[in-house]
Amino acid sequence: MVKNKAINHIRHQEVKKKHHHFEISKSEIAEDDYQEHDVLMKKLMQAIEELPPKAGLVFKMCFIENLSYKEIAAELGVSVNTVKTHITKSLKRLREDFKHELVLFFFSAENK
Repeated sequence: MVKNKAINHIRHQEVKKKHHHFEISKSEIAEDDYQEHDVLMKKLMQAIEELPPKAGLVFKMCFIENLSYKEIAAELGVSVNTVKTHITKSLKRLREDFKHELVLFFFSAENK
């Protein structure tokens, strides 16, 4: 019985070591992902700032302030189609700028 307890204790210690190593690796990966995300978001915000003024404003209102096309059109005094046009052109330009990045797959102009 003592022999089995000793073996179980040793096995448990080995599992704890592996788990500890996994936790360290996981935290390092999470930190790297966060840094990459931060850099990517800064690049994205810079690209949004470089859009034409009206298109950038409409884009921010839509995707950052989460306003509908109708709300944006009413606030800016333009038609809903004008808002759609600004969004479409902005998304096209940003997708071209970030064609190798995954971030813009999450932007959708549908159902606004």
